[in-house]
Amino acid sequence: MVEYFTADTTAVRHKSYPVVNAQAGLAGMVSRADVLRWTREGWPKSECLRDVISEQDLTIGYTNELVGKLADRMSVADASRVPILRRADGAVVGLVARRDLLRVRKDRAQSETEREAMIRLRRKKLQMSA
Repeated sequence: MVEYFTADTTAVRHKSYPVVNAQAGLAGMVSRADVLRWTREGWPKSECLRDVISEQDLTIGYTNELVGKLADRMSVADASRVPILRRADGAVVGLVARRDLLRVRKDRAQSETEREAMIRLRRKKLQMSA
C-alpha cells in the first residue's frame, strides 16, 4: 500500500481514498498525506487502519443521487472528495472529487454555449431567407 501512495504524484489522481470493510462497505477515508506521514514518523502502534479512521465525520453520496444535491452537500461540508455508495447494500462503488463536478459543469456550459450559437445561426439564416 505504501508504494501506491509514494509513487510519482502525476500517477496518483486523488488525495484521499475510501477504506472498505470485508463487506465492501465504507469504513472511512484515508488521505495520501496521512499515509506518507505515518511512513515517515512510524505507523500508529497496535492500531489498525480502521481504528485510526473510525472517528471521521464523512460526507457521502449515492449512485442514484442528483449531482446538484451532492455538490451542495459537499460545499456546505467543505468536502473535496466524497465516496459514492450503492443504496441497496452500502457498497463503495466510486469516489467523486470537487474537480469532477466542476468538469461536468464546464462541459454543460460549453454545450449550452454551442447550442446558443447554433440557434443564433439558424435565426440568422431564417431572417436572410425571409
